[in-house]
Amino acid sequence: MGPERARRLSLVLFVLAGAAAALAASWAVSVDPPPNLDRYDYVGRAWHATQGEGLRPLIVYPLRMVFPGAGSFPPDNLTRPPLWPLALSPVVAAGAGSRAGVWLAAALLAALLYWMRTVGDQAFGGGAGGLAALALAASFTTWRVLLGGGPEIALALLTLIVWSWRPRGGGALAHLACGTLYGLLPLLHPTGWLLAAAALAARGDRYDRRHLGWLVLGAAAAVVPWHLRLWLLSGHPLGLLQSYAELARNLDDPGGLGPYRGLTPQPTWQVMASRSGEVVALGLHRVKMHLLHLNTWIAWPVAALAVYGAAGEWRLALRDALVIAAVAIVLAPFSAEFRPLFPLLPVVCLWAGAGLARLGGRLSSPAALAALAAAAVAAGWFLPPGLASSPLHDLDAWPPAYRKAPAPVVQKLRRAGDPLAAVFTESAHLAWESRREVVFLPRSPQILERLRRMAPLRRATILALGQGRHSKWVDGADWDRLLARCTVIEEHPEGPVLLRLPPLDEVQSPATPEEPRAPESPPERATPPTTRRAEAESLDVATDAPDPSSLDSLGVAAEAPDPSLALVDPRHRLAAGYLPSDLVEIPVPPASRKGLLLRAPAQQALMDMCAAARREGIELRVVSAFRSWQRQQVLYRSAQARHGEHQRWVAPPGASEHQLGTTVDFADAELRQVLEPGFAATEEGRWLAAHAQRWGFRLSYPPDPEDRGLYHPEPWHYRWWPPAMAGANSPDSSAGDLPSPSTRGKREGQPDREEGSR
Repeated sequence: MGPERARRLSLVLFVLAGAAAALAASWAVSVDPPPNLDRYDYVGRAWHATQGEGLRPLIVYPLRMVFPGAGSFPPDNLTRPPLWPLALSPVVAAGAGSRAGVWLAAALLAALLYWMRTVGDQAFGGGAGGLAALALAASFTTWRVLLGGGPEIALALLTLIVWSWRPRGGGALAHLACGTLYGLLPLLHPTGWLLAAAALAARGDRYDRRHLGWLVLGAAAAVVPWHLRLWLLSGHPLGLLQSYAELARNLDDPGGLGPYRGLTPQPTWQVMASRSGEVVALGLHRVKMHLLHLNTWIAWPVAALAVYGAAGEWRLALRDALVIAAVAIVLAPFSAEFRPLFPLLPVVCLWAGAGLARLGGRLSSPAALAALAAAAVAAGWFLPPGLASSPLHDLDAWPPAYRKAPAPVVQKLRRAGDPLAAVFTESAHLAWESRREVVFLPRSPQILERLRRMAPLRRATILALGQGRHSKWVDGADWDRLLARCTVIEEHPEGPVLLRLPPLDEVQSPATPEEPRAPESPPERATPPTTRRAEAESLDVATDAPDPSSLDSLGVAAEAPDPSLALVDPRHRLAAGYLPSDLVEIPVPPASRKGLLLRAPAQQALMDMCAAARREGIELRVVSAFRSWQRQQVLYRSAQARHGEHQRWVAPPGASEHQLGTTVDFADAELRQVLEPGFAATEEGRWLAAHAQRWGFRLSYPPDPEDRGLYHPEPWHYRWWPPAMAGANSPDSSAGDLPSPSTRGKREGQPDREEGSR
């Protein structure tokens, strides 16, 4: 293909890239995003800058309050580099609001696409730059980072510039300018250190050794002042506090159900030194998941083009591939997302452009090449189905009521209580809309009480629940007791709730010691730990519960030697005070989070079964276990509010097998099929169906063979039976007969993805 045809092809593809980028930006600006995106943190700091208050955070995570140098509220800006909030401040001042990050990122995306076209056409010709720009603009990850409004696109632009710049003939001034760009990378995000190292490793041979001092001087001039300030404030050089305790959280909170569970900072280097085996295992698992969901990062047809293009200059391409792989491996333990890798995506897209240039030697028609390139990029939105969800579907998990606070709630939150006092919330969106400095809600009321006793937070008396009275953060009997003592300020169905916390001397939640670190390698067979009754009560049981031995209409006598044999359904209910006396905690894993309890013999059987499954390559996960009568009541009322008075998904209090302490809800290892009918088709679901009965676990609600629609099958819900009963084909009703399908109602819709339905 001649130069003129190649230029036209590149221009056509670049115009398509501009259209895709405009579509992505318009979507990101128009939708209401999830309530806890990082964009609210960045624009909150930028807003403080417009008020002349520095880069103070609007949203403070609990652990940040005990960081070195965090003696006031809000603590100093120790956890976010300054460059992106500073760049956002004029956009916020212009009235862009929470979309300031989207607008600025969209402008930088246009500059990035132009640079990619220029670099690609110069390096490879044949329309390579146009295809590279189109592949980037239409990537799932590009759409996601636009919605997030963070610094990823700015990082990508700087990374590509230093990756592709050739300052060898430019003298000292060119090296000084290039070094300054290197120094700006860590000022955008802590991963900038890794990206700078990657660019040096990939293209370091392009620099003139006589001028390397100027390169270092430029980088130091940009990065040293900020990190020297951090060092003086916190005592930690290099300003790596962004990753402080993040790695420990990833290891200890596999369910991803909230912010830090405790108030004990743990440096990343310390975690890596003391728990290296777990870090490596987590990293390898994340790398595997990245490979399985690679289509989220780059479309498979585009990746194939990149491989074809790399064959033309395989030595240089191999170096780039090894550098990108090394960055992915280093970042894997810290993040399960592709967003941190986005700054390296333009490099892969350029190699895809090289593949198009090679094809140009075989297909001389620019129109055919343009159609082929557009089809390869568009195919990423459809192939392969099921592995990578498009960003257009990412918002389905967040009902609109959670993503957009009603004006009365925002106005009342602005005026409620002391306007200078912090607010506790689990919605960054509420913090931004009300311009109130907030502490993100911790996982337990005990940690909340400890925070309230800190001098800077003693005036914090408002609790703003952006997701209603039941969410991933507000969950459990301890929260129920605390919320019962709060005063309602404003409440909206299915939406925000504003509450006034009781005075500290009225808070009677039991003290909770700091959580111990998990063992370096989880035991394959766990001996049931000694668990005090008070520990069980602090998790999910009311403190004023009656005698746990009392049974009410159990279907067995109150003096039955083993209540686990009881028939439990809406006609045979457990008393509100029934509490097994031998509850023990399920280790993580197989539990998806801490605090899941089972009776000791059931827990031992569960651990034996999980160990056997692991030997066959199956990793079982438990998402729900013992559930108190009081917790079931909360779930039941919530289901009625959502689905009507006669909903059939959630059992009434006392009618749930979970209260027996012998019932668990399973999920797949990746927690992708949680309380979903599709769990039956997973490897874990099939293994349980075939083998669970060997350890006494039986499916309580199997599919109705006649499909009469009398009850909802639950392929995840297994109940443990004592050895004497587990082998029986059909235990009689006096000894714990399985629930009859006739006791279940007709199906009405999908269940809530909460702790379990029955």
